[in-house]
Amino acid sequence: TFSQQKARQAAQANGVTMNQTRAGRTLRNTTYCGDHFGVPCPAYVTPEQFKKIRQVVDSHVREPRIRFTYLFSGLLRCGLCGSSMTSSAPYQKDHIRRIKSYRCSYHVQYTEKCPIGTYANEAKLESYLLENLPALLSAYRLSLRSAAESRKDHSAEIKRLQGKLSRLKELYIDGEITRDSYDQRAAEIRLDLLPLQEFSESSLPDPDSYTLPDNWREIYADLSPAARKQFWHNIIRQII
Repeated sequence: TFSQQKARQAAQANGVTMNQTRAGRTLRNTTYCGDHFGVPCPAYVTPEQFKKIRQVVDSHVREPRIRFTYLFSGLLRCGLCGSSMTSSAPYQKDHIRRIKSYRCSYHVQYTEKCPIGTYANEAKLESYLLENLPALLSAYRLSLRSAAESRKDHSAEIKRLQGKLSRLKELYIDGEITRDSYDQRAAEIRLDLLPLQEFSESSLPDPDSYTLPDNWREIYADLSPAARKQFWHNIIRQII
C-alpha cells in the first residue's frame, strides 16, 4: 500500500497494535532483515525487501487530506533545490475540474530557499513514462550488465593489490623494510583497494528482472489507481 497507516491497520487486524512511533522504528530496524547490531539472526524479510521498505518510509509517503490517489507521491524531487515535491489537486478556473500535480515543497513553504521551484502535471508525467518506460528499462538493464562486466575486471585488480600487500608484509617480516615504510606503502595500497572491494561486494539487481510483458500497456490500463501507484513505486526509485 506504500502507507504506514494502512500497514498499522493491517497489523491491528492480525492482533498487533502499535502507535506511529513504534511502527516507524520497526520499519527501520535491520533486525528484521537478519542483522541485529552486526550479529546475524533469523530474517523476516530479505535485504532487498528491507531496502525497498526503507525507501518508502524515508520518502514520507502519507495519505493526502483530499482523497485522491497520487501515482508518484514520494518519488519526485525538485531539480533545482533537491527538496521533495508535494501533491495537490486544485480546482481549475471553471471550479469543476481538478488537475493532480506536484510542486516543490520548498517553493510552496519557503520561497526564498527555492524562488522558482518546479512543477509536474501528473497526467503528462504518466503519459511520458508510459511512452518511454521500455527504453528507460532497456538502458537500465544495459547499465547493470556493464556494471557486472566492470566487476569482473575489478576482481583481477583486487587480486593484484592483495598480492602486493602480502608481498609487502613478507618484506617487513623478513626485516627488509622498516615499519614506517611498511605502514606508508600498505596504506597507499589499501586506499586503492578499498573502493574496488566495496564495489565488488555491493549487490547488483538481476537485469532480467527489469522486463515487461508484451501486453503490459493493456494490463496497466485495467489497473485501479492504487495498483497503478504500486506499479510505479515498484519500478522507480526517484524522479528528478
